[in-house]
Amino acid sequence: MKNGNSSNQFIKGALLLTIAGLVSKILSAGYRIPLQNITGNEGFYVYQQVYPILGIAWMLSLYGLPAALSSLVAEQTIKDKYRNGGTVFLPVFLAMMLLSLLGFLVVYFGSSALARFIGDPSLTPIYKLASFTFLFLPFTSVLRGWFQGDGDMKPTAISQVVEQLVRVVVILFAAVVLVGEDVYLIGSGAAYGSIAGALAAIITLVYFRVKHRNKALVRMEGLAWSRVLYTVFVVGVFTCFNYMTLLFMQLADALNLVNALESAGMSFEAAKEWKGIFDRGYPLLQLGLVLGSSLALALIPALTKQRLAKNEEQTILHTKQALSLSFYLSLGATIGLILMFPQVNVLFFETDEGTTALRVLSLAILFGSVGLTSSALLQGLGTTLLPAAIVLIAFVLKCVGNSIAVPLWGITGAAVSSTGAMAIICIANLVALRTKLKRSLPIMNLRLIGIVFVAVLALVVSVHTSLFLYREMFPVKQRLDYIGYTFVPVLVGALTYIIALIRGGAFTDELLEQFPLQSLISKLKK
Repeated sequence: MKNGNSSNQFIKGALLLTIAGLVSKILSAGYRIPLQNITGNEGFYVYQQVYPILGIAWMLSLYGLPAALSSLVAEQTIKDKYRNGGTVFLPVFLAMMLLSLLGFLVVYFGSSALARFIGDPSLTPIYKLASFTFLFLPFTSVLRGWFQGDGDMKPTAISQVVEQLVRVVVILFAAVVLVGEDVYLIGSGAAYGSIAGALAAIITLVYFRVKHRNKALVRMEGLAWSRVLYTVFVVGVFTCFNYMTLLFMQLADALNLVNALESAGMSFEAAKEWKGIFDRGYPLLQLGLVLGSSLALALIPALTKQRLAKNEEQTILHTKQALSLSFYLSLGATIGLILMFPQVNVLFFETDEGTTALRVLSLAILFGSVGLTSSALLQGLGTTLLPAAIVLIAFVLKCVGNSIAVPLWGITGAAVSSTGAMAIICIANLVALRTKLKRSLPIMNLRLIGIVFVAVLALVVSVHTSLFLYREMFPVKQRLDYIGYTFVPVLVGALTYIIALIRGGAFTDELLEQFPLQSLISKLKK
């Protein structure tokens, strides 16, 4: 009975973290749209140059390091090594402090060289300020890891949302106050926002720790330093690479996209402007990845549960369900965004500049969603290092791809290299997943191909019809007119696509049971 309760607590906790992660990702993607509107393309360029560094620190504090500590806590808990009155996890805390100091020192003292390599020395003080975010890692990570190791995911989930909310508010406030000033101050505002968010997370976690002050802490007895260092530096860092795929793509663009555009004959000022235009695609790409993978990722805890129970058939079933769901939703999101990008570009970013390149970048939603889902499946099956290695290889190829394709095709070349890198991650993860399970995972057959083809055709026809009818019925002259001109076709297309899939029988009954609005879905299926 106890095992069953523990298992249910694990599933509920994992789902809670998934929901908190979705809210945070939506916030992270959503606020960059008004940020671009406030600061313009050049200001958005500055923000995107520092964002990958801030994002890496945030991901480590949220996913990698707490997961590493929670695994050690769970291990020590099994050995019943408790101590009332509590001690700080000194070995782990010191290892995390060492890692955070390393990150701080590398970024702080390497900021000048990094800015020169990028070709924009004005970024140096921003990178120095951003380096301080690494110093907060041990505090947030230890507190989150303690709660997670004890099976309590609520403090981590709440602190995650609080951190992101504070971060967003500070960044947007700074952008409004600094509008018309030096655009490089926008990057400083982003760094201050991340620092404020980290402080808010620490306060939230300390509140929960005080609330549970009578609860025993786990003493890290009998743990060799080599074990602690390996868990923190290897497991802790590589665990979160799955969540950092999009960050690595943005990091590659921050490193060499401006230089590559200059190699194509652009001036430095023009290159910054077009880099800012290309960066418009990433918040939309992030929203697409959330849509394409969120429901599939919610199935991962169930898969982990079946794996631990050594239920092979159910493990295979949940794997197929997660991949199928990710493919269906990401395919619809990709095609819909490609169709609607001219309207979306004007509505969110004022102009339709870069639409062709951003349409190409939209293809990364499909590859990224399936790749992210398959990577999470591999981690759920106990494989951690291989997905991380795949992401690193794709990052290198993305950098090389920028150097080759951007001088030829401008920002469209950057879109091609991003999509290609995502495709490599997707294919490599699927091959690794098939090898891990020692069997093929056919998620499509001729019948399903036909159903998906009809659903996509219905999506395309419904979107174009909605655009034509809306334009005939209502004038579309100003930017505000694009609200209805964008969202009405998007809503009609999405509903048409989902209904076509349900009516066609693309989803199994067991998979449909995971969806909300069961009564409505049952009526649609009949």
